[in-house]
This record gives sequence, C-alpha cells and structure tokens, in this order.
Amino acid sequence: MSVADAAIADSNTDSSIEEQENVIVSSRERVMTEKGLDYQRQLLQRDCESTLRAWNKQTEIAKLALSISTDVTLLQRERYKLETRMDDLTNACQRLSDLFDSEETKSKAMESHEKWLQETMGVSRSIKDRISGLQLEMQERASLYSTHSSRSKTSHKSSKHSSSSRKSSKHSNSSLPGRAEMIAKAARLAPN
Repeated sequence: MSVADAAIADSNTDSSIEEQENVIVSSRERVMTEKGLDYQRQLLQRDCESTLRAWNKQTEIAKLALSISTDVTLLQRERYKLETRMDDLTNACQRLSDLFDSEETKSKAMESHEKWLQETMGVSRSIKDRISGLQLEMQERASLYSTHSSRSKTSHKSSKHSSSSRKSSKHSNSSLPGRAEMIAKAARLAPN
C-alpha cells in the first residue's frame, strides 16, 4: 500500500466518523395505527391464553399432587411451579389490559385475574398446610422412634442383665447337684 492510498483511507475513516456524528436521531413519537394496535392485541391475547392454559395445567397437577403425594419435596416443587405460572399469567394479562381502551374491558380482565389469583392462593395454602402436616407427622414419628428405641435399648439392657444373672444362677444351681453327685460317687469309691 502506498502513502497516497493510506492517506485516502485515513480521510475516508475521518469523513465516515464525521457523518456518523452528524446523523440526527428522529425525535418523532411513534403512534400505532389501528391495524398495528389490533395486531398487538392479538399477539398479547394469544400470549395470555397460552399462559392461562399453562396455569390451568399446573393448577390441576398441583391439586393432584396435593391429593395423592406424601413427598414434601414434590409438593414444594409443584407449589413453586404454580406460583411461577401465576406470575407469568399476571404479567401477560397486565400487558394485555394496558392495550385496552375501555374501563369496562379492563375491569372484566381484572375480575378474571382476581379469580385466578384467589384459586392459586387457595391451592398454595392447601399445599402449605399439607407440607406442614407431613413435616409434623415425620417429627412425631422420629420422636416416637427415638423414644421407642431408647426404651428398647433400656429394656434390652435390663433383659440382658437379668438373663445373665439367670444364667449364672442356673449354672451355680445346676452345678450344685452335679457336684453333690460327684462327691457321692467319690465317697462310694473311696476306701474306708
């Protein structure tokens, strides 16, 4: 590359930097057309419906887990998923209601949202109560087991002690007649 080519390249980069600085950013506010607004509503409506289906499915799964499961971890996980789905539903419905013009439509959307929120809170509360009950049962079983095992250890020790004392007395009692018999034999055989 020659010196002239390098000078031209330097002048091109300088002029492109100046052009970039001279670009004026449009300060015009964008106003959505009616068609664009309808399209935006349709997208948000579809998103809200999809989120509602996911929430319904998770609600049913959580209710099923509540009715049949005794696994605390599973119940906690299903409760967390349900609350996450409710948060997603809240966000989707809020974005949709922001596009509504009439207050009547907004209030209907909020009534539906309140109903879903109440159901979520009810299921979550039921799961929380079930978890508390299961944990209480587990603690009672653990204390019952520890009390039972300490009692069995105590009774096992006392039965060991009594059986060992029985054994020693048995041996001493059974050895007395044996000794007496041996002494009698020895006396018969001994010369007078």
